[in-house]
Amino acid sequence: MVAQTLRTVVEMGQKKLAFESSFNDSQKQLTCAVSTNGVLVFEQKKAVSKDMVSAAPGGLEKLLNQSHQNLISEVEFLFSASRKILQNPSSPICLIMGVLLLTRGFHDDAILQFQKAVDLDPANIPAVKHYGVAMTLKGDFENARHVLGFILESGTAFADIY
Repeated sequence: MVAQTLRTVVEMGQKKLAFESSFNDSQKQLTCAVSTNGVLVFEQKKAVSKDMVSAAPGGLEKLLNQSHQNLISEVEFLFSASRKILQNPSSPICLIMGVLLLTRGFHDDAILQFQKAVDLDPANIPAVKHYGVAMTLKGDFENARHVLGFILESGTAFADIY
C-alpha cells in the first residue's frame, strides 16, 4: 500500500475550510481532518486493514477518496442545515444542531445555535449547559462561568459543570 494525501479547500458561507485526508502506511491508519484559517477544527482517525483495502473496489485510492468526499459532504450538510434551522428555529432543534456542530469542532457555530435555543426557551437547561460548555471549549471562561452559574442557581445538578 502506498501513502496518499488528498486536499480540498471549500468555501461554505463565509468560511473557507481545508479538508485533508491521508493514509499512513506504517500505522495502517486513515486520517480525515478539517481546518479553517490554519487551525485544526476536527480530526477523525480510522484503522485500515489490508482486508478493507482489498475489499474496496478500486483499493486504497478509492477508499481514501470516498472517506474524503464523505467528510466534505457531512460538513456541507451541517452548515446547510444550520442555516435553514436559524431561518425557522425551535429551541430543541437548535440544541441538537449545536451539539452536532460542537462534536465537529465548530465552536462558534455551535454557540450561535445554543444561544438561539436559550433565547427561544431560557428554561431549556440542556441548551444552557451546552452553551456554557461551548464557551469553555472556545476559551471564553468568564462568560462560561456566568452561564453555567445560572444552572447551578436554578438547582439543577450536572456533575460535569462543577
